[in-house]
Amino acid sequence: MNTDRNQLAALFAAKCDGTISEDDHALLEKLLSENADARRQWFLHCDIETGMADWAATRGARREFFPVAESPATSSWRWLVPFAAAALLVLGAIAWWPRATTPNNVAIAEPKSNGVAVLSRAVGVEWTDGVERTSGAVLEPGTLRLKSGAALVEFYSGARLIVEGPAELRLVSAGEAFLQSGKINAHVPPQAVGFTVNS
Repeated sequence: MNTDRNQLAALFAAKCDGTISEDDHALLEKLLSENADARRQWFLHCDIETGMADWAATRGARREFFPVAESPATSSWRWLVPFAAAALLVLGAIAWWPRATTPNNVAIAEPKSNGVAVLSRAVGVEWTDGVERTSGAVLEPGTLRLKSGAALVEFYSGARLIVEGPAELRLVSAGEAFLQSGKINAHVPPQAVGFTVNS
């Protein structure tokens, strides 16, 4: 399906603004379910929207704390002093806090996550194993099997993979994956250089 990117951008904007009509919403769902390029554009649009919302929230919070105009030299240091004080308090509390032990004075082992990635988004995904995974789910080493749909997997190394079903992707570590079958689109930013996808 050949889709005009301007039309997609208009649909994405209306969806995010909450002004999308029922007909346009149905069209957007159809495009996302049938068009891999539209899904990639949707993931990118959501990333930009989230980044802009986070940026706006921090700018708004900064104005509440420092409403007076400041010179660039003093404004960059003003927020650092309370932050440093809070960090020192937390570190001091951690250093002096007694360690958790049993009555026999044996240290209690805390459960640790073996996660290597996070499922950031899933669009129309049907998992072959029948396990429902929600956005934000921590993914441990193992195989993801998609019968259909697309999933955005973000590795702890910073690498991001869009997996399109049907596909089988084995998560080996935060820096390695193995594509057993299917299609992926990988984005490896500078901090994730060395990330490897074998097949």
